[in-house]
Amino acid sequence: MGNVQFYDATDPEVKMTWERDLFVEVARRGTVTNPALGLIGNDESSCIQRRKEAFKEGGTTSRITLQRGMRQPPAIGGEVLRDTEEGLPTITYDWKINQIRHAFKVTSLPIVKQRIPWDVWKAAEKAHADYWPKIWESGLANHMAGLTIDVRTVAEWWSNGANLRLTLNNVPRTPDANHVFRFDKADDAAVSLDPSAIIDRDVAVELKTRAKQLPLPIRPCMVKGIGEVYVFFVHSNAIKHMKQSGSQWFGLMRDRLKGGALDALSNACLGIDDEVLWVAWDYLPVGFTGITAYRNTRRAVFAGAQAGALGFAKLFEDENTMVQETETWDYGNNKGLAVRTFAGAACPHFSVEEQETDEDYGKIVVTSYAKETVTSI
Repeated sequence: MGNVQFYDATDPEVKMTWERDLFVEVARRGTVTNPALGLIGNDESSCIQRRKEAFKEGGTTSRITLQRGMRQPPAIGGEVLRDTEEGLPTITYDWKINQIRHAFKVTSLPIVKQRIPWDVWKAAEKAHADYWPKIWESGLANHMAGLTIDVRTVAEWWSNGANLRLTLNNVPRTPDANHVFRFDKADDAAVSLDPSAIIDRDVAVELKTRAKQLPLPIRPCMVKGIGEVYVFFVHSNAIKHMKQSGSQWFGLMRDRLKGGALDALSNACLGIDDEVLWVAWDYLPVGFTGITAYRNTRRAVFAGAQAGALGFAKLFEDENTMVQETETWDYGNNKGLAVRTFAGAACPHFSVEEQETDEDYGKIVVTSYAKETVTSI
């Protein structure tokens, strides 16, 4: 079969390059994490705010600052202002970061080298590049959609809000009443019975209005190359209803095409309408009530600034975010290649003192009818 050149995963320089390339490839293959889309950033204007920390024994905590607008009436005329000043209404929000690992194993390595005409370690790199975006994206989606139970299928094995391994080390939060939209239905079960409860332009209009009138108004987020917008994350099963010929969305896209406006964003971005960026995100889970999942529904997320939080950590400053670790056993007959990272995801919430409520900070969860295309157990 000829000589096969195998990837040397133990060379220090090759190892560092492999780790850096893997991190870039993983981010690029995501939706929220893809730098080209510009939804993730380091400051409070980003839809998903990122933090980088130094790892400590037993895990570490990441922190962002949430701010509420000032709301006391001003002084008028000759009223004394001194001692009536308003403090800057902020709180800090913390979430956990801890180690996450996954490994690729090859047994009977000398035989594999003789019989398989491709570089096993390059195949391992590709496998990790396919695997880790699912972990990052689904972990974020589980938090954004408020998934708190196990709704996994064979196809969507990552949809488990009850497993910290699949929620990036933090427990997802159930959306509060002000931050759920169900087409005036009592719960997700009721939505599953109404085929007319589908997402369209009018839903985005209502959500945008609600976002601005909440006790904690949801701010638009800054997206590079676009400006300030809200982001509407929608699953493909819901998008197919939007693309039906009778929908408002379909009519808008058709009119824009007729008018020569062929500047719609590609890939995950479906377009921008009324300061809302529509994004396809297929890691969003099905709807559920109690412990029962409803496969003909999907949860979507209408998001603004600081809707989500994502943290990474390193053992030391020069370490890559994703680290390769290899192990050989049985006198070199078997070999494994693991990837280690320190990560954590969550969605911020904020206490409203006047109402004595704890409210989601930057998102509204939407459950819509979304007929399942492929049945998977």
